Amino acid sequence: TLAFGGLAPRICRMPNTEKYLVGKALNSVATLQGALAILQEEARAVISTNAGKVGYRLNLVTNLFYKAILGVLPAHMIGEDILSVYVPYTRPLSSGIQSFTTQPSEAPVSFPIPKLKSRLQTSGGLKYTGDAALSDKVFGSFVQSTIASGDIESIDPTDALNAEGVIAFIGAED
Repeated sequence: TLAFGGLAPRICRMPNTEKYLVGKALNSVATLQGALAILQEEARAVISTNAGKVGYRLNLVTNLFYKAILGVLPAHMIGEDILSVYVPYTRPLSSGIQSFTTQPSEAPVSFPIPKLKSRLQTSGGLKYTGDAALSDKVFGSFVQSTIASGDIESIDPTDALNAEGVIAFIGAED
C-alpha cells in the first residue's frame, strides 16, 4: 500500500502506482521510472492547492517513495552511486578550536573575554526555568481545531470546565 500524508486534508493512497508495481522487479530502472511517472500524476491530482508549495510536495512524495523502494531492496542490489541514499549517514564526533589574534595596541577590544555565566552554565550550577519546582502552579493548554479551514461559530467550554483540575476557560474575547 502506498499512502502519503500532508498532500490533502486526508491521507492519500496511490492505487494506480500500487497496481503498476505488482509483479515487477523493484531494482529495475524502467520499473522505477514508470512508477515515478504514475506516482507524480496521482499525487498532482490530490495535492491540495491550499496546502501550498505544490512543487515541494511533489518532490517530497517522489523522494519518500524512492527511499522506501531502496529500503526494501537488499544492499547488494543497490549501486555504489546511490548507496548514500540507502545507508544512514554516521557523523563522527566533531571538535573545534578557536584561536584569536590580538593587537596589544587595541586592548581590550581584541582580547577574548569569558562570558560571565559560562562556568555556571557548563558546570550545571546555573538554574534554568525548567529546573524550577512547580508546586501550586497553573498550566495552560491550547486546543487546536480538527478542521483545517473553518470558521468558529461558538465555543461551549462546559465539558472542559467540568473536568478535574480545570480552573478557568480563556477564549478570544478574554
